[in-house]
Amino acid sequence: MGNKVLGVGARHSASALIGYAPALVQAAAEQIREAYLHFILSRPDVRLAISRQPAGTSATKTRWFAFKAEVQKLLNDIQVEPRFFDLAFRQQLYKQSHLCAICATRSTLLTTAP
Repeated sequence: MGNKVLGVGARHSASALIGYAPALVQAAAEQIREAYLHFILSRPDVRLAISRQPAGTSATKTRWFAFKAEVQKLLNDIQVEPRFFDLAFRQQLYKQSHLCAICATRSTLLTTAP
């Protein structure tokens, strides 16, 4: 979960993991990464905080407190399910077939693939 993968603000999201067992964080790493991407894409206030004044106090607090709450909810109720595949494996499956081998659902986008 380095800054190269997550982009601006990754150092703030990483500090939201302090206090959690490394094994728990590792088990949830892909879910945390996807939650972070969803968080940025679905929150206009966060995108604005990143684009306008990324180093400003208000912008930093907006990103930090909002994502920290998201990560804590995720880690406090973590469920690592066998159907949750990492991105590389999903890409491999998607290239093989757009039809899910588990539920027979047709995926039109990689983001909807298992």
